[in-house]
Amino acid sequence: MTMVRRRLLLITVVLVGCADAPVQPNPEAFTLNPPDVWSGTSVIIKSAGFAHEAPDAILLDDDSLTFTRIDDSSFRALLPDLPGTHQVRVVSPFVLSPPVPIKLNGFLSANEGPVFMGRAVRGAYPTEVYGSGPFGLRRWNVSSGGTYDYPDSMHVSAQARGVGVGPRPGELVLRSSGPGNWQVWRVEPTVEHLDSTQFFSDRFVDHRGNLYVLPASHQTSFAHCDTACSWSWIQSESPYDVVHASKGARAVVVAPLFSDDRAPVIDVASGQVSYYVDSLGSTSGAVFSDRGDTLFLTGNNASTMEEGPTRLRLIRAEDGLVLKTVLLPLDACGLALDPVHPLLYAAGFGEHGLPMLAVFDQATLEPIAQLAADQYAIGFPCMVLPSPLERRIYVITSWDGFFDNRIHALVARFETPPY
Repeated sequence: MTMVRRRLLLITVVLVGCADAPVQPNPEAFTLNPPDVWSGTSVIIKSAGFAHEAPDAILLDDDSLTFTRIDDSSFRALLPDLPGTHQVRVVSPFVLSPPVPIKLNGFLSANEGPVFMGRAVRGAYPTEVYGSGPFGLRRWNVSSGGTYDYPDSMHVSAQARGVGVGPRPGELVLRSSGPGNWQVWRVEPTVEHLDSTQFFSDRFVDHRGNLYVLPASHQTSFAHCDTACSWSWIQSESPYDVVHASKGARAVVVAPLFSDDRAPVIDVASGQVSYYVDSLGSTSGAVFSDRGDTLFLTGNNASTMEEGPTRLRLIRAEDGLVLKTVLLPLDACGLALDPVHPLLYAAGFGEHGLPMLAVFDQATLEPIAQLAADQYAIGFPCMVLPSPLERRIYVITSWDGFFDNRIHALVARFETPPY
């Protein structure tokens, strides 16, 4: 065989071998769906390269994530509760290596607020609340931190444990300088004195139509007044809030203990108990739906001296039918509905008493996220203030007690994903 023929044969063998060798596909890019999520939840990662084989690892910064396959082109990766912007990388010969940023939304910060105490009432704007300040009635914008103090004559902080809800939007029930004299004031959009009534109580008065609600140390009194006043009482230890339906005719008292281990729901028109919610002898948070037809109520069975997670009940407000009950991952101190999105927020204290905010689907009560906060970021009782335009949730604590100008409120901030 000549030298030329040997070379031709060698080239032929090489070419046949190359034709039989497997072709390595080009690596494919990957995407995150969505790239902006609740901290501590999950994200879907998509890439055509996943059709060949599962990745060796999926990393958040330098930490490995647990992941499961959804279909040929996607995996679901579990995320830690680690708020902030991070980088996701996929370790695979079939996926391009450049990282993709992801935003985990959760706890942002907490700090001491202004001198502000007692039961607070929401204002016309999502981030404004009214309460007792050093000189009387104080309005506090929890977003900007700004405060505004009203004239001393409207409210005497030293004689009251906060402020009450007036008969109509923009109206408050305030303690005047006279002993036992509570006054109804319009504070939005203008300031105007509307009415006075004599009730000897240091706690707030809630006034809706002809119904006055006065929480005291060991009972809650209901005065239904037309031409005369009729009274009724509920035995309760240290009640600290009364939550009304903005529409409809129901109100619920929030208190650490009810005498017969049942939470009463009041008929506003008559001032009488409409029905009881069984096995909730201790309530810690309540909120009505915008239409007033649904009540979300948290608490536990006080007779069994339960500790730990509380119950969250979805209740038909008209007749008290319990539609659903779930266990919360925390001892709740406050509830709120998102005014734009179908979400329910519950703030409170989780394992080892650490503050946290839980997010639920409003219709099903399915849990969506559990967001841990810094220690001492939240106290009891608390108020949850969603602010969708800012993508913020504020949790404020204004201590339930007589005014003390050394005590400041607390404010904790959480960030939400875009919707």
